[in-house]
Amino acid sequence: MEGKPPNGAASWQAFAESIPVYDSVDKALLYQNDPTPFHIVLDVAVLNVVSANGLIYDAEMISAMEAQLPGLGGLRGHLSEGAWSAYPIEAVDWVGHTRVGDTIYAKGYIAPGPDREAVRRTIARGGELRTSLDVQAFQEWIDKKAGTYRLREIEFFTIDLVNAKKAALAKATSGQAFITRETKAQEEQMPEDQVNLTEQFVESLRSQVRTLEEQRNTAQAQLQEAQTALAAAQTEIQETRQYASLVGEIRLSLGYGENVDNTLLVPRITEMDKQLTELLAFQQEATRREAERQLDTLIGSYTESWVIRSEAGKAKLAAFHKGFKRAILAETKAGETTDVVAARVWQEEFQEMAQSILFSIAGPNAVVPPANSKKETAALSDEQLHQMATRLLPR
Repeated sequence: MEGKPPNGAASWQAFAESIPVYDSVDKALLYQNDPTPFHIVLDVAVLNVVSANGLIYDAEMISAMEAQLPGLGGLRGHLSEGAWSAYPIEAVDWVGHTRVGDTIYAKGYIAPGPDREAVRRTIARGGELRTSLDVQAFQEWIDKKAGTYRLREIEFFTIDLVNAKKAALAKATSGQAFITRETKAQEEQMPEDQVNLTEQFVESLRSQVRTLEEQRNTAQAQLQEAQTALAAAQTEIQETRQYASLVGEIRLSLGYGENVDNTLLVPRITEMDKQLTELLAFQQEATRREAERQLDTLIGSYTESWVIRSEAGKAKLAAFHKGFKRAILAETKAGETTDVVAARVWQEEFQEMAQSILFSIAGPNAVVPPANSKKETAALSDEQLHQMATRLLPR
C-alpha cells in the first residue's frame, strides 16, 4: 500500500492493527486452541473502479459489501463452475473492516493449518494477496460493447483469496497484506476468580473514594460554618469597640471620669435621647410648616390678581386653593420641584376651573383689576368683569 497511512496512523502496520474485530464475533470461541491468532488486512474494494471483467464497483456494490461483510468467510480460490452444492472448508474468516475514503480494508482471521502457512510464506517472500467475489445478483449492462455492467440486489456468498495476478481488481488494489497477531491474553476474558478479585478491588477503591468525598464535604461545611462564625465575631468586636469609644466620649461630655460606673450614665443618656427626639420632631414639624407655607404662597400667586369682596366669593376661592393644593401634592414625584408640578397641574386641570370660578363670582361684589395694574378700580359691569377675568387668567 502506497502513500501516507490513513487515520493518522504512524505506519500501515499500525493502521492494520487498529482495525477492530466486529462485536458480533465470539472471539473466545473463534480463537479456541489458537494461542497466537493470525490476521491479515487487505484492501478488497475501491469505489467506482472497473474490474478486469467489466464489473463497476458503484455505490450500491460498496454499500452491500460493507453491510454483508460481518459473518462472511472466504476460500482459497473460487468454486468450480457447476459446484453449486459444494461446501468446502473456508480458509479465511472476515472479522472486521473499515472504510477510508473510497477504499474498504478488511481484516481476516486464518486458523492454524496449511492455509495460514501458505499465506505466511507468501507475505514473507514479499508476494501479493488479493480477493475475488462470489455473489448472486442481477446483471445490468452499462455498455455491452465495452463489456461494463453493474450488479443489483447483490447477495455475497464469499470473498475469496485468489492468485494475485489473476484477480479482477489486480490493477485497482495494492495486493499488499499485513499480518496482525492478537494473543489470547489480550482477546479472552480473565479467569472468573481473577475477575471477581478485580471487581472486589475496584469496588473497594470506589468505596474509599466515596468515603473521602463525604469527609471532604463535611470538612468544607465545617469550614464554612467556622468562617461565618468568625465574621460574626469580628463584627461584634467592631461594634463593641465603637460602643466603648462612644461611652468614652459621653463620659467626657458629661464631665465624668473614666472610672465612673456605666449604670450612672443611663438616666442621663435616656434624658438626652428624649430631648434629642423632641428636638428632631420639632425640626421636622417646622420644616413641614415652612414647606406648606411656601406651597400656599405659590398657589396664591396664581390668583393674586383676583379681588374678591364677598364672603361667598372668598369661600369659593379658598376651596379652589385647597383643591389646587391637593392636586399638586398628589402629582408630585420624587425629584420634581413644586413650582414645576404646580405649573403642569394648572395647565392640565385648574386653568379652566379658575375661569369658571371667576365667572361665577363676577358681579357687583367682585372687582378684578386689569393685568399689571395696581390702581384701585370702581365696580364694573358684569360684561366688563367677564372680559377682564378672561385676560387675567394665566395662560
